[in-house]
Amino acid sequence: MASFVPRDSQTGPTAGKQYGKRGKRGSALITVILMLLVLTVVGVGVAYLTQVEDRITGNDRYLKSAFYAAETGLRVGEAVILGTITNPSQMGPELLVKSGLGGPNGNTTPNLVLPGGGRNGRVLSLGGVEYSPAVSTTCCSVAPITVTGVPDGQVTQARYTLYVRNNPDDPSGTETDDQDGKVNLISVGQVLVGVTTPVPVAITKILEEQISLARAGTQSPDQKGGFSSGSSGGTVG
Repeated sequence: MASFVPRDSQTGPTAGKQYGKRGKRGSALITVILMLLVLTVVGVGVAYLTQVEDRITGNDRYLKSAFYAAETGLRVGEAVILGTITNPSQMGPELLVKSGLGGPNGNTTPNLVLPGGGRNGRVLSLGGVEYSPAVSTTCCSVAPITVTGVPDGQVTQARYTLYVRNNPDDPSGTETDDQDGKVNLISVGQVLVGVTTPVPVAITKILEEQISLARAGTQSPDQKGGFSSGSSGGTVG
């Protein structure tokens, strides 16, 4: 009587070869799966690092743009003050008194509390112009910024707000009574990014310098660019 031997239980010279082929196929499959897994992880990592680098580059450009906006504000403020105030005796009544929240000109911009402390900044108000982008449509805007990687639909703006405050070493020791012909000009540069209204502020840069009419209408050389309060504000999402 003939007996039947299942294929998987066959013995003989061909049995080892069959099992060897199956083992090689299994090893090759595992190797391919591992390679695909490694390549996937590498691809995801590269994509993530590229995204992070784009954000860092964008933040750096925003910071520079805020600095340029603040620097532009300083130059505008210098021209306005030195073109309007021609006598040191006018620093108090014509500049400090008429600037700031409320005052004779009815200013609406709140006073600025500076990170470094000291007297608050009073919004610059001369010639019927309040140098705040929230109030005036004729000043305080800088050319639009183009930043690679900003999603479509996001608005990017650069602007500055100007403030003045009495020289901290002024003999009067008050906010509005100037006795040494020197005032500090403060420029707050900001970059706004977002799709909501109002557009949120992404980066803020504050610069401060001293202007002196006691030195032939020029800023004090040892104060140019001084009192820099650095940057504040969050990150750009």
